[in-house]
Amino acid sequence: MALLGLDLSGADAKIDRAQEHLDLLKTEVPRVIDERHPHTIRGEVVEDGWCVLWLHLNESREPRVSAIAGDYIHNLRSALNYIVTALVDATPGLALGTMHQFPASNDPTTYANTTWRPGERVGRGVLSGITPGLAMIERLQPYHTQPDPGADPLYQLNRFSNADKHREIFGFMPTLEPGTVDIIVPETATVIETTQPSQPNRVGDDYEIGRIRFAPPYPTQIRAEAKLAVTPLFSVEPFGNDPQGMALDLPTFAHIDEHVRLITDLFKTI
Repeated sequence: MALLGLDLSGADAKIDRAQEHLDLLKTEVPRVIDERHPHTIRGEVVEDGWCVLWLHLNESREPRVSAIAGDYIHNLRSALNYIVTALVDATPGLALGTMHQFPASNDPTTYANTTWRPGERVGRGVLSGITPGLAMIERLQPYHTQPDPGADPLYQLNRFSNADKHREIFGFMPTLEPGTVDIIVPETATVIETTQPSQPNRVGDDYEIGRIRFAPPYPTQIRAEAKLAVTPLFSVEPFGNDPQGMALDLPTFAHIDEHVRLITDLFKTI
């Protein structure tokens, strides 16, 4: 059987452009975190020599890096849609329509009812009229990723793409990882005991992360410095049948890029 020889140069160009956005994110995100620290720590002297350490999460909204992340996702989603365009071109007598796009489903029954089921010669819905490549597209659907289709790169890409196109700019969430806190107290102060909650106690936008008790004379103030790693996450809010929302880090973004490259290369073989 002769190869279809699909022209996927446009998909390749979109993936390459996505990589440029990802490289920029890898530079810009650490710079933003360095310039706008995601947290501050303060000590509050209360009573009987006790001082409470509070961690405050600073405003983390960064529209510029979120917009770059949206451009990254858009290019990868476009690359997949270009594959469907090439399949339309390879189907005799079929014209490209506004409904045509690469499907991403986490439910096999819905996919079979609306798009294609094994044994059918022609696609429906977003694959309307297409004849080549249908089985290959079906094998790539997120519902094959078990037990959690939400962990599938294609599902993640589609989820973020839909949010960025229609509803919201991505949230930017520098998430703090466990670390150490150094307490800086006057040389004359004497520490009697320290306590740390098993879980940070949240009061408003502040988190109680520890308490220190001093012997008299009590210090009037103390300073604290945290050595906490920061994991930057991009997020989308809950919507429709996704009540939990979704947040992804940069390594996961990179994995989505790799997945789209693999899919594109796969369709070059048919």
